[in-house]
Amino acid sequence: MINENYIYVLMLAFALSIIIVMASVIIPIRLFNWKRWKGLILGLVLQPIVCAILIFCVFMGIVGYTKSKADRQRESAMVAVCTVQTDSAKTDTLTWYIKADDECFQVYKKDIKAFDVIRLDQASVGVEDRIVVKFNVKKKQVVATDFGKPIKVEKVDWDQVRDYLNKK
Repeated sequence: MINENYIYVLMLAFALSIIIVMASVIIPIRLFNWKRWKGLILGLVLQPIVCAILIFCVFMGIVGYTKSKADRQRESAMVAVCTVQTDSAKTDTLTWYIKADDECFQVYKKDIKAFDVIRLDQASVGVEDRIVVKFNVKKKQVVATDFGKPIKVEKVDWDQVRDYLNKK
């Protein structure tokens, strides 16, 4: 399944590329008005070079923006847990980032999926009837399970956890 945000980013990049190509038609026209035929030839040579450079810059800007957005999402998580998914031929690691605003997102091979976080009781949360995270704030311990099996806890922000558990 392809992430919807990925499709939107591709559509934006494609639209911006079309706009750049259409706007670059001005280069040979302006140079023709300035130097006549020599300017037109120079403009026709410069047009694809300018287009390639601008389209490359647009794609790098979009990639940088999406990476920084994903990094901000990771940093805002109160708990990050890792599960291991085993297929017939390979083993992959899934990372689940649980945020204090009842959202969770999962990173798997550069694909990000969003899930809802459900408060199970005073000190535990669940994600997708699969991940259960239990907090012990006094001892500063976290126990996470995936279908009942213990999993690794990557990161815990105790200030966010304390605020989250106290707000409801």
